[in-house]
Amino acid sequence: MNINKLIQQRKKLLTEYSTGKYRKNNDPVDFLELSLKEQESLIKFCVTYFIPRKTRNSHYTSYGFKHVFENTEGGFYITNGQFKGAMLISGFKPVNKFCLNSIYCISQKSPVFKLNIF
Repeated sequence: MNINKLIQQRKKLLTEYSTGKYRKNNDPVDFLELSLKEQESLIKFCVTYFIPRKTRNSHYTSYGFKHVFENTEGGFYITNGQFKGAMLISGFKPVNKFCLNSIYCISQKSPVFKLNIF
């Protein structure tokens, strides 16, 4: 998978899911402020550690997952908005785009839950 190509193909989702309602650091468009290397690293994390399912997983939000990423090897500080943008690029749309801390349809069998960072 070419991460850069994936970003270019799905980039419009960032503005589509930007509500303009949130202050800086919570808008998916903030993902574009990351360097290309950081964008690639965050996308790789999302596609590697999350498995989609049809129903929502209300136990975890974008804010919690952002902290998981930051505490993994190779992780770095990101905002909630940057994480939400990475999830959109990775194919995970929030259940409700108007929620500050997004909820996703993520399987409990996802590798992220085996990291013991929660």
